[in-house]
Amino acid sequence: MASIVTIPGVVGLSAALAARGSVLSDVTVNAAWLAGTWTADAATNVLTSTVAHGLAVGALVSFGAGTGVIPAGILAAPDYYYVESVPTATTLTVKYTRAGAAVDITANGTAGWTIRSATVSAPPIDIDTVAYPDLDLYAILRMPSRLSDGSSYPKIQFSPSACRVFLNDAGANATSQNALLYGSIATKKHVSLVARLSLRRLSTALAAIQVNIVGLQSDAIDLSSSTPYTRVLSGSVTGSDITSLVLCEAYSSTQVLNGARYILVRR
Repeated sequence: MASIVTIPGVVGLSAALAARGSVLSDVTVNAAWLAGTWTADAATNVLTSTVAHGLAVGALVSFGAGTGVIPAGILAAPDYYYVESVPTATTLTVKYTRAGAAVDITANGTAGWTIRSATVSAPPIDIDTVAYPDLDLYAILRMPSRLSDGSSYPKIQFSPSACRVFLNDAGANATSQNALLYGSIATKKHVSLVARLSLRRLSTALAAIQVNIVGLQSDAIDLSSSTPYTRVLSGSVTGSDITSLVLCEAYSSTQVLNGARYILVRR
């Protein structure tokens, strides 16, 4: 009997997984909370840690209440912010949008709240195309839009590097193992998407690939008023011994936003 995975807010996906086969792995990724105790100063909008935070201007961060109260003016995860300035190794200010001003903190909150990177490296998903020649990878994730026009570029990367991906799309890179799926829309903060990558082993040196993407781009976490878009790409993967694959954001050094979920299904 097929395994069933419930994905809150993703209508119909559980039924689709049950119909397609059993679940081999189900991974959710999040960055670790930073060390130290944080405080805020509403007079200056500066956040201060008891230890060096290691964050740079432009880094994406999110907040959690932990055992305290988040400073007023800042929203908890899954919302996220850009580091606006780093006055010292233990202090910083944040802004809500890339081009915005520092967030106006109206109350200091209570110590015990925490900060972490809002992005995390997409994990390589181990696959065995010999034992399981027909595989589907479902990805439910948000990607940061880091380009000036706010566009997001999902990337599929196969391992080992000897593999080559060929997709019948003008935006595909047919000379390396990276397939760039271009989806430039209006300027937005991030993209939320559900993707299904289907891999079918045809021989020891060739596999068929199809990618289906349904997504939304938004300036806020609430995507209810966003316009949906879809992408369908088909092609092939050449090379033997495909052992892992990664679905991530091409311009964010394999980063995705916290909470990304990857489900590998055997047909």
